[in-house]
Amino acid sequence: MRGDIFLVGCTNAGKSTMFNALLQSDLCKVRAVDLVDRATTSIWPGTTISLLKFPVMKPGPYRLEMRRRRLMAHRAWAKKEMYARKLLLTETGDDRYAIPTALIQNTYKASEEELQPMALRELHGEEEDEAEEDEKQRKLEERRKYSLEDPIFARGKWCYDTPGTVNDNQCLSLFTLEELLNVTPRRVLRPHTVLVKPGESLLIGGVARLDIEQVARAGQVLLTTFVNEQLPLNVMPTHECEDFYRKWLGTRALLVPQGQEAAGGRMTSWPGFRGENGEMGRRFEMRGRLKDEGGCCDIVLSSIGWVMVTSERDVTLSAFTPANKGITARIQPILPYSASLRGKRLPGSRFYKVQPIQFPVNIKRKRAEARKRDERKKERQENSQNNL
Repeated sequence: MRGDIFLVGCTNAGKSTMFNALLQSDLCKVRAVDLVDRATTSIWPGTTISLLKFPVMKPGPYRLEMRRRRLMAHRAWAKKEMYARKLLLTETGDDRYAIPTALIQNTYKASEEELQPMALRELHGEEEDEAEEDEKQRKLEERRKYSLEDPIFARGKWCYDTPGTVNDNQCLSLFTLEELLNVTPRRVLRPHTVLVKPGESLLIGGVARLDIEQVARAGQVLLTTFVNEQLPLNVMPTHECEDFYRKWLGTRALLVPQGQEAAGGRMTSWPGFRGENGEMGRRFEMRGRLKDEGGCCDIVLSSIGWVMVTSERDVTLSAFTPANKGITARIQPILPYSASLRGKRLPGSRFYKVQPIQFPVNIKRKRAEARKRDERKKERQENSQNNL
């Protein structure tokens, strides 16, 4: 490795979580695994206030071969684990089993402990008194005690976890801790699809809003939300939104923000949808796409989530977030066909049922199996006709 590694990014981007994972992996030197403190992880931004580091290992051919053999042995276990999780997801419907997982291990830690010299009494099978054994263990640990300032570490390369940078497009700093728990997703994001017509708005709690201003040829728009499931979704005419906010903002009906009842409390410091310069919302114009092409684009709502827009007609809409922060358009949606995963439309509602999460399907294999079934069916029909 030619240089040091620095984990750099905005607050709450997952740098400390990645640092802890790399610390337990083969990237860290074996003797330093237990010397470095784990980084603090929290949904509250700014928990890392100084540089954290661990020494990076430079493995030779022998260690690389050890790592390759461990990964090969682990591959069969990983397939069985994935199959078990698929069965549990099918039986229970719990979306926790749909989260991709991987086991991070250190290949060399166990072998390093096995290479430590043994005492003569252990070789001869003699037993020691418990007090004497504890004393020897204490002295042995003192002799083995390392620090990150030792030459074996100081001369090598390091991996650093840096404090997160504050981005003006992030709105996490505007929320209280209780509000962060309701805004920050902590489970798998399941797409919720709603049908919205021109002149109507989609309200995501009290933290975001999308106004459908115009759709070519009186078309309709499907909005697929990827936000915390606890945030309530409401659809209403755009001209009724201000009265709705005036009545329910700060109450449990919209969940976030909270604190309307407290005198001089939360709502006095809530910025609303107006930015520092007085601007309010951002307007987007997007071209429609055919159903086979997926969604038109993603409207990113800062740290709250995003909404995918699906329409065959050209659409003009406006998006709003707290303090007008972090509103952007992603021309190529991350999940362009997520609207097709919706269930049946709820009677008397604009919302569609949310389908249970399933493991991804290998489309090529599925088509090949269907082709084989058709061939076998055709062959059986020909055999039955020949017998007649």
